[in-house]
Amino acid sequence: MKKKIYLLYPSFQNVGGAHNVIIDQYLGLKDDYKIIISSYDRYEKINDEYKKVIPESHYKRLSLLDLLFTRALIISHHRKLTTKLLLLSLFLKRNIIHIAHNEFFSLRYFTLYPSTIIAVSDRVKTNLIEYFRCKPSRVIVIKNGIHDRYSFDTKGFKYNENDIKILFPARITKVKNQLNIVNTLKNRLSKNVKIMFAGDGPLYSDLVKACKDDNNFIPLGFRSDMLNLYSETDYVMLFTEKEGLPISLLEAAMMGKPIICNNVGGNLEIVEDGVNGFVCNSFPELRDCINNLPTITEDTYRDLSKKVREKYLKEFTVNVMIEQYKKIISLVRTWTFPPKTRPY
Repeated sequence: MKKKIYLLYPSFQNVGGAHNVIIDQYLGLKDDYKIIISSYDRYEKINDEYKKVIPESHYKRLSLLDLLFTRALIISHHRKLTTKLLLLSLFLKRNIIHIAHNEFFSLRYFTLYPSTIIAVSDRVKTNLIEYFRCKPSRVIVIKNGIHDRYSFDTKGFKYNENDIKILFPARITKVKNQLNIVNTLKNRLSKNVKIMFAGDGPLYSDLVKACKDDNNFIPLGFRSDMLNLYSETDYVMLFTEKEGLPISLLEAAMMGKPIICNNVGGNLEIVEDGVNGFVCNSFPELRDCINNLPTITEDTYRDLSKKVREKYLKEFTVNVMIEQYKKIISLVRTWTFPPKTRPY
């Protein structure tokens, strides 16, 4: 009989990076374990993209009280969920792993972590140790990985310096910074450059208004054909307030698209400035970087593309990620993971 594992996240109504990591975990682990994905949503309310992957028999509406009495391993991908579960199970011996997807600088004294914590990047691990005072022995880094869904060949690349397309794939929120980018860079970019914002979110209508009558910025809304969209663009950009290890940048690397980003979260664990993309840490730097893109030669672009694809193949394939998770799951279930005594 397969051992049961719960994968927890508050909601699956939206499409996002953490959701996609959970889906890849589910696909990678379901042959060896009985995997149940659980959120507060009823099954009929979860996003249609996830219904294509998650059968109803492998989904359960989340009840923290029910989880208190399960003998299954619980893997939580959300710190508030983890904290609530640990508070409720204070006197019960639960097998819990927390997956830390982002850096946080709030609620230090109101956040609880179990003895087994997995950080998706080195930067997130540092945040857990330095800000949340977690013991280094409790935190293991397993970097996100994604399936290779692209036949990569730089010979087919054509770099048109007169029509450069930059894709910004993220939910439209304050943290993701799209409105600041438009308001700060409007009328300051080369006419050869277009920045396309793919995603929906609470600030989408504001973004549409900000982009009106401006040829540099194009709001696309939610797109279900992201691979096609990646393939039609030249660069992928994130310039956000915080990140963990962004799935969108891993998808860019998988597709061989050079990346433009700032130094937050695990971005620099993917991007090396001038080698497979460009790192900018202020709006003037971002403006200058974007305006310099039309001067890049096709040979230079092809080399950037090749290097970012090599980075993906070396460090961020889904097989590497799943094998690491299997090892940690095995250790936790037999209580041999540090510390040597039981976590609770």
